[in-house]
Amino acid sequence: MEEMDMESSEPELYHIISNAMRLRLPDFREQA
Repeated sequence: MEEMDMESSEPELYHIISNAMRLRLPDFREQA
């Protein structure tokens, strides 16, 4: 699941964004 080849410098952020895009949640920060 590497659609956006973002540099692995921020895996946490990538994980949060990835989940947010999947669920399309406006407040994905709460899921962090």
